[in-house]
Amino acid sequence: VACLVAGVIYLAWAFIPDKCLREMGITYYPSKWWAVVIPTIFLLIIFWTAGVVLPSLSWALAPPLTDKRLIEDPSRGDNQFVSSDTESSKFDIPTAVDIKLSEVNAWKFREFRRKRRH
Repeated sequence: VACLVAGVIYLAWAFIPDKCLREMGITYYPSKWWAVVIPTIFLLIIFWTAGVVLPSLSWALAPPLTDKRLIEDPSRGDNQFVSSDTESSKFDIPTAVDIKLSEVNAWKFREFRRKRRH
């Protein structure tokens, strides 16, 4: 409720001309310049947080490049696919699993190994 009241007072101060405010007996108020600066400051804080603070925290909390956790997930368990021969299973999306780095390298570099052998 307090935020709503403050918002209404802010909008009234921002949009009501100075002459009308003086006629209502309100003479002590900040410059209208602040009506533009206050929202601008809030927007800058939001963009700065989203563009600088959050990526910096993400970078700071990431493990180092030599950490084994970047290569394999210790909680991945068994990566066996569950297969079913039903008609509907042909169109199902397979379960997401981690593949061992050695398996990925074996598949990715198989052509390179064949060329080196010849």
